[in-house]
Amino acid sequence: SGAQKIAELTGVSLEETLAVGDSTNDWTFMELCGYQATLGNGTPELKELVLSRGKNGFVTEKNVEQDGIIEIFDHFNL
Repeated sequence: SGAQKIAELTGVSLEETLAVGDSTNDWTFMELCGYQATLGNGTPELKELVLSRGKNGFVTEKNVEQDGIIEIFDHFNL
């Protein structure tokens, strides 16, 4: 419900939203979004789910300290 509330407040649709998580617990909100990504510390199961989204999913092997989030933003041209 948090992702839906943010979409409502910002006026950005969930289809245009990038979700970043690190475990399969995050998939509940991530699958609502049009784009998904995870960092190097993401669980193997989440990495598989993200990659199953084709061009709308991206997995970096970098972690936060290695600027993995920047790599995600670059990948999606943000």
